[in-house]
Amino acid sequence: MDQDRDGPSEGAPTPLPARVPRLGRGLLLSVVLLALTLAGVSLVSDLGQLGGLAQTFDRRLLLPIFLLAPANYVFRYYKWTFLLRRAGLRVPPGLSLTIFLAGLSMTVTPAKAGELIKTHYLKEILGVPYAVSTPVVVAERVLDSASVLILALAGASAGIGAVAGRTGVDYATYIVSASAIGLALAVFLLRSRRGQKWFAGVVRHLPGVGQSLAEFVEAFGAGSRQLLDPRTFAWCTLVGILSWSLEGLVVYLTLAGLGQVSPPLLGVFVVALASLAGAVSLLPGGIGAAEATIFGLLVLYGFPRAVAGATTIVTRAATLWLGVAIGAVALALAEREVGRRRGRVSRGESGPDQKTWDFDRSATRYDSWVAGDSGLYARYGEVLERVVAVAGVAAGKRVLDIGTGTGNLALTCLGRGATVVGVDPSERMLSLAREKAGQLKPALRERATFLRAADPFVNVSHPEASFDAVVSSYAFHHVPRRLQPGAVREMVRVLRPGGVWANGDLTFADTEAETRALATYQWLEAEYFPLLEELAPVFASLGLTLRAEQFTPVTWVLWAVKP
Repeated sequence: MDQDRDGPSEGAPTPLPARVPRLGRGLLLSVVLLALTLAGVSLVSDLGQLGGLAQTFDRRLLLPIFLLAPANYVFRYYKWTFLLRRAGLRVPPGLSLTIFLAGLSMTVTPAKAGELIKTHYLKEILGVPYAVSTPVVVAERVLDSASVLILALAGASAGIGAVAGRTGVDYATYIVSASAIGLALAVFLLRSRRGQKWFAGVVRHLPGVGQSLAEFVEAFGAGSRQLLDPRTFAWCTLVGILSWSLEGLVVYLTLAGLGQVSPPLLGVFVVALASLAGAVSLLPGGIGAAEATIFGLLVLYGFPRAVAGATTIVTRAATLWLGVAIGAVALALAEREVGRRRGRVSRGESGPDQKTWDFDRSATRYDSWVAGDSGLYARYGEVLERVVAVAGVAAGKRVLDIGTGTGNLALTCLGRGATVVGVDPSERMLSLAREKAGQLKPALRERATFLRAADPFVNVSHPEASFDAVVSSYAFHHVPRRLQPGAVREMVRVLRPGGVWANGDLTFADTEAETRALATYQWLEAEYFPLLEELAPVFASLGLTLRAEQFTPVTWVLWAVKP
């Protein structure tokens, strides 16, 4: 794929979704619900007694109480980065932290569904497809639910609920049972390859958006199965148990500050059950349901209403609203980063590290260019055939085609019986690739998935060892040279052992050969042409031997086999 020589290399920014007003209304609704809830808790707790408790509270405990929630965020941030890595995403630590914290501002949405805003920032800033990032956020929520459910069951098994009387037992049983059924169903659906394939087949027949939806379902399903495999599930649930236990200690320390003695497990049980109740209620942030659960269980356990009310208010302030406040700051920082990126692109100031490709202008002309079989594209068909041959593309193989463009190489791989995922920064080119695939027989068409990615070489958004071959044609020379070693490492990372990396592109042996070609061929313009003298050591450092075959004075086919 080659860029339109007459047009700009940077694309116009995609309009930012009109979500700020919607978020504002949602936050306003949450604040109203909070005010009503606090008023209700205060009324049933006796305002006068609450004031007295505030004066006698051991203020030395305030700092540890309000540090416990951020300590929980440390564990959750680790889990977030762990899941990102499992999904094959490499996000700079500072940016990853900003996006993670921005999600906290959306915890006041039903079932915390608003945390999907994290997928928006991964898309806007790094170009990560929604189909790749959404499984991370969904898995995060599922794994948190599993951790909280285990804590609630631990408290119930220890007899904490029984102490609260028959009412407490019945309530805890209902909440835990409903949560367990919902969690089991969610995990089953997210792990069911057959169910996802069936659903993808159903939505594929929808007019207009069917193909795109089906591709999303397939990619989302693959990501979910990867992130919810038994080992990942067990490890992340354990991390979650540790993190959510810290929030349970908020109740314990608050009661201690009010002069009350309680077992530490009581707080863990109360917070876990309140979190589950909030999720089951589907109220924004669980507001109302969570407070009623904390207050009610503490009263049933035997604490005075004023103590239960004060503990409820402090607990929610430390575990919910502090996070929302931190998230609001991070949200502003994330928005600023999006704005800065859009500004650079719109002004044409994107540097090598922010290179965003836009081949939309040349999409409809590309196939006619390569059909000319001259100049840049001399022996084009032979090059593609050789790439497929050295990559060992065959039936049953899974292939990633980076810079797929209008899908010529991807379709060649399909013809060999492989399953192909094509990624490209140009939505127009991808639409042409999808049109071509749509003209194939259903058996072939269903094995092709085309996804948009802003920087498909630098950010290979797929799990490790997930492809038998990674191929590309006439695209790698758009990657800045100083980013090419990292791109190679990313492509090798997603190869399975014995897998093959293969690339047909404008390439030169060294800088001297490049200089001679630029002086000889008027149709050749300086770009980031791969140099064998620079790429060979990169592959060698990864334990691979780079092989090369020259087709024209400017075109080579390169390949390497992963041990």
